[in-house]
Amino acid sequence: MALCPVEPNTFAALYDIASDPDTALRWRTRGLIPTREEFMQALRTDCFTQFAVVGRASTTVLGHAIAYDADFRHARCAIGLALCDEAVGRGLGIEAGILFVSYLFQTWPFNKLFLEIPAFNLAQIRHLADAHLVREAIVERHHYFDHQYHDLHVYSIKREAWATLNPEIAMNTPSRSEHAS
Repeated sequence: MALCPVEPNTFAALYDIASDPDTALRWRTRGLIPTREEFMQALRTDCFTQFAVVGRASTTVLGHAIAYDADFRHARCAIGLALCDEAVGRGLGIEAGILFVSYLFQTWPFNKLFLEIPAFNLAQIRHLADAHLVREAIVERHHYFDHQYHDLHVYSIKREAWATLNPEIAMNTPSRSEHAS
């Protein structure tokens, strides 16, 4: 598993992931399928940073990792990860998520990374949520899907907690005095 820059040779595969009806419900567009032009525009303007998720043995695009809504004043950012159907349920999302979160904390001075997850998608991250994420909020009846309303769960990953899992992060964690300057 690797994270690679989003380049023209990955656009078609990333669009296929984003425009798949099952993925679109769980992805940032929440069911709206963008045109290719809208998707290309969003790649350039809506993401703070992003990567194509590729397999170990090949350069097949398996997913899309994005960071968006970056707020440097308050040291936070939202993240998302979408995988193609073939990659779901194989642990690849966890592996890609670990690589992406580690990259963000090693590269940028974020204190927290946020995930917004509709209730109907919680099963895919339940084991991760229970062990390493902090539930920040539940927004009731926030998404409509399959003839019913679903809550939106907002989780965070805090730098200090991630540093206990990844010593390289601890070495790059700004001190409190650096936060104040």
